[in-house]
Amino acid sequence: YAGSIVGTTFSIFLPHLQDISSCLLQEPGQSELAKKDGHILFIDDEEVISQMGQRLLHHLGYTVTTCTSGLVALDLFRTNPDRFDAVITDQTMPNITGEHLATELLKIRPSIPIIVCTGFSYTLSPEKAQTLGIRRLLNKPLLIQELAAALEEVIPQNV
Repeated sequence: YAGSIVGTTFSIFLPHLQDISSCLLQEPGQSELAKKDGHILFIDDEEVISQMGQRLLHHLGYTVTTCTSGLVALDLFRTNPDRFDAVITDQTMPNITGEHLATELLKIRPSIPIIVCTGFSYTLSPEKAQTLGIRRLLNKPLLIQELAAALEEVIPQNV
């Protein structure tokens, strides 16, 4: 083909957010989220999601340690497993899945509450997650109300 290629250009304009708190505003009629205490280990291989998770959890009142590697998170957990009150991990990550990471963490500390987040998983169903000892399976994108409710459900009240 010896002609010129003609195409279409699309421009998408998104509003610039100065502060993450504008993303965390409650819908009208929703109650204020109660601030919580506790230390969360948050793992997601995507840096942007890891940062967003940290901000969401800080907004809820939690102390947060983030990792972008499941293997690094596992090593960190091994050094001091009682440091954390709960773990939130992505399911699909390089080198180790959230499911496998959860299994390894539970070998170290069987009582650690684990929440696995996934966009979609062929291998991990809610039933399988429960059988493995994973407390909750949340779908992405994470909503602050769902995350807050899941953590309230899995972390003992005396933390």
